[in-house]
Amino acid sequence: WFDPSNPVVKFSGSLRTDLFDWMLELEDRADMCLCCGTSLSGMNADRVARRPAKKSTKTPPAALGTVIINLQKTRSLDEYSVIRIWARLDDVFGMLAQKLKLDPIPQSFSPPSQVRTPDLFAVPYDPSSGLKVATLVGAPKLFHWNLSVGQSVKIAPKGASNAGCEGTVISRSEDGSRVIAIREKDGRTHKRWMGFWWIDSALRGAVPCLPIVNTGAAHTQPTPKAIVAHPSTTPKPAKKPGPKKTNPPQPATTQTTKTKPT
Repeated sequence: WFDPSNPVVKFSGSLRTDLFDWMLELEDRADMCLCCGTSLSGMNADRVARRPAKKSTKTPPAALGTVIINLQKTRSLDEYSVIRIWARLDDVFGMLAQKLKLDPIPQSFSPPSQVRTPDLFAVPYDPSSGLKVATLVGAPKLFHWNLSVGQSVKIAPKGASNAGCEGTVISRSEDGSRVIAIREKDGRTHKRWMGFWWIDSALRGAVPCLPIVNTGAAHTQPTPKAIVAHPSTTPKPAKKPGPKKTNPPQPATTQTTKTKPT
């Protein structure tokens, strides 16, 4: 959802290869899984919950196990869960937040205002492949990522079912999310949402690949005047040493101070 490079596929379709490999890695590494609001009805992703649940039943336990919170039975993992809560998620996490004395959770979230313009961003990603640029010494190289309405884009991840399909940014919501009209491989044009959190993640270099890239983007590094990048992405440049400034002599002044009697 909200990822134009990862559309919902039919049961007869194929999952993105890179994401599927990532899921298998998580399955092997997971020591504990928290399942919220899902019935675990037989999807491929259920393996991420199933593996730690089964490992926790061994003697001695090989994992912490799986915790399930929802209102209905799961397909086969209820009996293997280490904690099973039959309740609404809002109620459970509301009580948990109260127990932990956490601040109220905001009802909405907006991306940080790290750019001077709402549509042009400086990100450490290759403008053609969308892959993250390796950082050597100093600040990473930054490239334009133009998400303004009317811009031509294409799906970047090679493993996507619609990889290489081109489209156009057709609208921008108040929270910064974009709607993109993509001409898919079936010959039809589909409207795909891209959530605003992609922009924040890209500015921080927190994802391995962008979901979309501009078509015909120039391989140039944007100037600081054009874009302000995320502070965690672009460190401040070191100041060049220059001639020392000498202040002109100031007239002498006197200052009186009051002391408390001891």
